[in-house]
Amino acid sequence: MALSLAALAAGATASATVHATATAGARTRAEVVSPSRPGSTHERMGDSESPTAATAAVRIHGWLHTDGTRILDAGGRVVRFRGVDVSGMGHGWGSIRPDAGAYHCPSWTPPPPSEAAAVARWGFNVVRLSFSWSNLEPRAPAGGLASGRHRYNLPYMRALTRAVRSFTGRGVAVVLQMAQSNWSPAFHVPGRNHTKCGVGMPAWLYGVPSTALPYRSSGTFTIGRARRTFFENRGGVQRAYAAAWAFVAGRFASNHLVVGADMMNEPFTLGALPTSYLRLDRLYETVGRAIHAANPHLLLAFQDSQYRGPGSLALRRPPALPNVVYTFHMYYPVWSPGGLAMTRTYLRRADAWNVPLWISEFDAFGYASPAGTHVRWARQLASMLRFCRLHGVGWTEFAYAHRWMFDPATGRVRAGLLRVLGRY
Repeated sequence: MALSLAALAAGATASATVHATATAGARTRAEVVSPSRPGSTHERMGDSESPTAATAAVRIHGWLHTDGTRILDAGGRVVRFRGVDVSGMGHGWGSIRPDAGAYHCPSWTPPPPSEAAAVARWGFNVVRLSFSWSNLEPRAPAGGLASGRHRYNLPYMRALTRAVRSFTGRGVAVVLQMAQSNWSPAFHVPGRNHTKCGVGMPAWLYGVPSTALPYRSSGTFTIGRARRTFFENRGGVQRAYAAAWAFVAGRFASNHLVVGADMMNEPFTLGALPTSYLRLDRLYETVGRAIHAANPHLLLAFQDSQYRGPGSLALRRPPALPNVVYTFHMYYPVWSPGGLAMTRTYLRRADAWNVPLWISEFDAFGYASPAGTHVRWARQLASMLRFCRLHGVGWTEFAYAHRWMFDPATGRVRAGLLRVLGRY
């Protein structure tokens, strides 16, 4: 759940630095970096510590498009994502009200106005904002999955619209992301310290009616089997998923700062089926066409199968769609050798496919995570961000949330994190 920020100290203004850009279609080696605005603010870690000025990300002023490995705005200026993930709208099973948690599992929670204000004040240019199919469509379509009449959760949609506008109204662009973690609220996974609550697919897909208690397992289905039915497109489930995406994308067709759609979060097999069965090219082309029919302005971000080494990834080509962006998540304890090798693998593939690359989740090598931290997280993170800047790779840090970016002991942003992120 997102937290309000503590008071922040005023930061100094950095001088503008102009770097050469690559020729059209080539991977960007540097970018135009705008200065911090006078009066911009940065993290305060203690009364005795002075804030350090950070260089603001290049602002996004409207819809974007790709040109080879670069993302450009309408004026031809190179844009590189530098932002944070906002995840509170993804949790839940389809309640019409926020914060309706049960059984130690949260419902959806809109970001407070302080969250959007802070992200804008820190100089980030984008948020990756989650929503979920389970919240959007808590009841099965009337008349059948593939061609029935959809009954979307309009109170939830209105709340999502307000959340989007809270960011775009402050000049922060939004990439929408269809959330998935532990697959569905039909399932929950007991953890060592807490229950891992399912997020993503509607519970009714797996025999859990809307009248059932939230997060009660159907008993007849496993997460692995559920994944398999989706990726094999049984019953035309992918068509219904695409329809949900189109409904959301169309709602933001007139908002020029809603710039992208991350079509599916972590489409991993987790051993439930061979990687070749994922057929991600077919899935993304189905979903991407539906999104572009409703909103042709959006970049289409696509993720690969779970990374287990250079030869492990499922995709052999990008989706045959315009304006696609290759993206991945990096949760390594160190940048070198593990994180660097992983990023180079994705970079080689993106270059070969002539598409932009974006790290859409990372946790500062455990520092911005409940999992713990590497003792030299700041050095590791700086090395990663320098590599990203050199190679034109965008990033969004996971996540603006308690126990992640925010230290649960203090309620403040983890000491030093904004300072390092702001340099690159």
